[in-house]
Amino acid sequence: MKTVTINFILHERLDYFKKTLKELISIDNDIKKDLSINLLVSNTSDDLKNYVNTLNEKGIETKAFLVQSGNNYMDKIYAAFNNSGEYIISIDEDIFIPTNVWNYFISNVNVLDQPENLFLSPIITSGIPSVDLFEDNFLEEEEKEQLHKFYLKTNIPNVWGADYSSLNNHTINSNEWKCENFYNDVYKINHHYKGVHPVRFSYEAQEYLNNICIKKINKFSSINNFSLKFLDRPYFCNSVFAVKKSDWENIIHNQSLFRDSFDEVPLNLYMLNNKLKMVFIENGIAVHPSYNTINIYGHNYKNLSDSFFNGI
Repeated sequence: MKTVTINFILHERLDYFKKTLKELISIDNDIKKDLSINLLVSNTSDDLKNYVNTLNEKGIETKAFLVQSGNNYMDKIYAAFNNSGEYIISIDEDIFIPTNVWNYFISNVNVLDQPENLFLSPIITSGIPSVDLFEDNFLEEEEKEQLHKFYLKTNIPNVWGADYSSLNNHTINSNEWKCENFYNDVYKINHHYKGVHPVRFSYEAQEYLNNICIKKINKFSSINNFSLKFLDRPYFCNSVFAVKKSDWENIIHNQSLFRDSFDEVPLNLYMLNNKLKMVFIENGIAVHPSYNTINIYGHNYKNLSDSFFNGI
């Protein structure tokens, strides 16, 4: 089995993958020899067969796994685990990573051999907590100011059974956005879902970030001055990350860590319980166009995702 396995958790939007395919087949050849790909899907199609054939022809060992079950998401996660090498990359269908970042990402998974590091992730553009790193790495001052204006207009609702009302002291009840103060109060929330940030609920902020990514994607795709960033934050929204298989086994096979039908809370509780570190790739983007939480305010998050993938 290859050393690194990328697991794409694909549901209904397989058409996004054709943009991802172009980036994967351009990965450096010396990296491909230690790499395999699993496509975890709910339905088969001619497009899927073509993707698998193309990746294999381009030197990346690739398989598709059809998973149709009641708990579709976690069954895909277990299938991914059972068919992966020493290092596992889990990635959702609506994430776009350019080739330059893939090369660095895959080549540096051995940072996870240091027992204090739980996962490695690119800077997810609207991710929590990586949206703040995206801002620091890529935005001009006037772009930061505009993004903060969107944050300060955002009401963070009480969702998922949690009371987040205190966090609005940093958004609609404030005149200045200070992310460090915000995260300090997120730590105090007495609930297992700490994946909150104004970007998660703001259509305007997500649309703004999307448009920047579409405009600058060629620039972002040519960056090569990457480094590793170690971050202390209360929670990680895990739409793309690399983890050692041994750690992932301890996470996804420990039912005491689960609070719902997904692996996000277990990952975070495992990190918290064992005092482990987050590691991000400075200057390395992973575009995440939208969260479905904007649907709360009457928007369709798929429209932003479609707009990004159609725009690049």
